[in-house]
Amino acid sequence: MTGIIKIEIRESALELLKELKKQENQELKERIQALYWLKTNQVESTGAIAGLVKKHRTTVSRWLSQSYPGPICGGLACSILPVQSNPPASACFHC
Repeated sequence: MTGIIKIEIRESALELLKELKKQENQELKERIQALYWLKTNQVESTGAIAGLVKKHRTTVSRWLSQSYPGPICGGLACSILPVQSNPPASACFHC
């Protein structure tokens, strides 16, 4: 199904909730809220998040596809990793 999100969020729901409550930047707050909803399984698609934050679904997809190399939300690293069903060939440990 299109729009279903398959990512791993390293932060716990509690860490995301704490960061959400102290965040003052509205744009970052929306992004953390989206991560929190995903982590707690309240939403499962970009369309659902887009409707809740009143942004276009491609904007939400872009948020979730960006890698955050360091702390962007205060002390939160916002580590988002895409979930791969098949590891790349270069990940073979038998070679």
